[in-house]
Amino acid sequence: MHPGGPFFFSNKERAVGSPLGAQLFELAGVANVLIAENLVTICKESMASWLGLKSSITKHGSKISIVEILEGKLYISMSSGYQGCASSQVTLRQGFEVMLKRVAPEIEEIVDTTNHAAGKKPY
Repeated sequence: MHPGGPFFFSNKERAVGSPLGAQLFELAGVANVLIAENLVTICKESMASWLGLKSSITKHGSKISIVEILEGKLYISMSSGYQGCASSQVTLRQGFEVMLKRVAPEIEEIVDTTNHAAGKKPY
């Protein structure tokens, strides 16, 4: 999806030259984008609404929420399409974790608190 392998676009200017990255930054409220192989992770600006972005970005409708940050560990919960999705751990480890380490290197570990067995298998 991006020539040259995985890339973290921290802003619109960094996405120049990547058609997908540039297109995603055209959406109001997109803060940064990570493209890694066939995975795209999008973070919104703090004041933006996921409801406004969700329909423009994807039908998957999934999100990762912060449960708690404690002693260098980030506890998260995955919901909607991520809960029960076979590729949720790939998204977490190769997408979200890679992006998080770039913007918050003080986080030493991510702990997934999601009950994946309770979710539907969307794919």
